[in-house]
Amino acid sequence: MGICLDSNAMSAGKAFLNWVYGNSIYTFLPSVAYMELSYHHMKKHGHTRILDGVIDGYGIEVMPFDVELARTAAMKVLLKHDLPANAIDCAIGAFAASRNMPLITYNKKSFSWLREVYTPEELMEKLA
Repeated sequence: MGICLDSNAMSAGKAFLNWVYGNSIYTFLPSVAYMELSYHHMKKHGHTRILDGVIDGYGIEVMPFDVELARTAAMKVLLKHDLPANAIDCAIGAFAASRNMPLITYNKKSFSWLREVYTPEELMEKLA
């Protein structure tokens, strides 16, 4: 099984990340979500070494954003949202939709167009 992480899902902390890793769940982080996380880490710490260590340590794969995902995201924006306000969320959701995998986020409202959206806690409960 694979899951797609929104940037805010990383705030669930070690309990969630240990659970995902311990259950051999393939974990993907779209590059635009990595961009969000990088911004916040650079702002706070001046670097991304801590973030990169967490990503590497838990085997999270950062995935590129390509032309096909850009088209999928643009289509979803046209249907329900405003691009400037929701561009990053649409890009993250496009990755989950294109791979037919659940999106893990604390911002479920922005991803109502996806079939499967869970908070970290909901995913742990669902797969327990």
